[in-house]
Amino acid sequence: MNSPFELVSYDHFLVTAFCILLIIFLPRLFLDRSDASKNTLKYCLVILILTFQVMDFFKVVYLFGEPWKTALPLHLCDFSALSIAGYLITGNKNLFNFAFFWGIAGVGMTILTPNSVYAFPSIDYLANQYGHTLILLGISVAIIVLDERPYTKDIFVIFGWTTLMLVYSPYYFYDKKKN
Repeated sequence: MNSPFELVSYDHFLVTAFCILLIIFLPRLFLDRSDASKNTLKYCLVILILTFQVMDFFKVVYLFGEPWKTALPLHLCDFSALSIAGYLITGNKNLFNFAFFWGIAGVGMTILTPNSVYAFPSIDYLANQYGHTLILLGISVAIIVLDERPYTKDIFVIFGWTTLMLVYSPYYFYDKKKN
């Protein structure tokens, strides 16, 4: 039986430390590797991220019995996951910037303070830690292995896109409700 989640607990500290160490040190193992090894790492991460996104949908709907609309990938963490997966496939700098600026703060906070009712080893807790670790791992690989960097001008580009989406999304949903 799973015990209730407690923010200050030995298990949570160990899992969080493991996640952070993985994010920091796994990419460093690929610094002096061949391009083929780096590509394998990139595509493995993409497969893991996309597989997790699909499995998370089924976990929420079928395992926890929630409505399918609540399982749609509409959170910034989901957008960050898809952005970093897209970047790893295409090398598109804008996708990296979305993942970097949208993902690091939210994902980091979620690893430290997960929104989970039960603690380790509950499926919900492990899925939360695993999915968010993959996002930060993808960003870490982009920075450490692929030498990607955000620049000051990128803040304004992402701010502009985010503002446009923020302004457009209520209008889009409002229009749909009228019909």
